[in-house]
Amino acid sequence: ALMMVCGKVVVKSSADEGILFVGIGGLGRRWRFRWSEIKTVRQTLSKWTTNGQQQRLIELDGPKPIRFGSGLSEPRLNFMLAILRRRL
Repeated sequence: ALMMVCGKVVVKSSADEGILFVGIGGLGRRWRFRWSEIKTVRQTLSKWTTNGQQQRLIELDGPKPIRFGSGLSEPRLNFMLAILRRRL
């Protein structure tokens, strides 16, 4: 519930280094990755359902795929997908 009210998804990029943060304030999960290792940025469906529907996720496909964005609204998820694809 807190994530839906005041949570954030932040992607930082500096040269070949990328950092993804999902959480509230300083509490959350942080992934570090190399842009050169990311093959594609795509939309996938989660394994879990909410109200009988699978949630849409963003996946950074690399050596260790990173999936996130289950709490993002449809417009925000589409915006994040577009930005990440452009960066890649």
